[in-house]
Amino acid sequence: VSKAYRHVKGLERALAGTKDVEGAAALSVYYKDCVLPVMDDLRAEADCLETLVSAEYWPIPTYGDLMFGV
Repeated sequence: VSKAYRHVKGLERALAGTKDVEGAAALSVYYKDCVLPVMDDLRAEADCLETLVSAEYWPIPTYGDLMFGV
């Protein structure tokens, strides 16, 4: 959980950095280089946590929910 929390904070910092980027092209590069890697790290931690936490306590949709609940 602490690793996931650190990645959430990192994602918040990365997203806050978008305010300093001007132009659509530069913003897309910033997202590719700065935001997506942090999102990938956070996703890896969330995937791990999802296997450890009971579905009744899991606060976000699971892959199954997203695939078959729509």
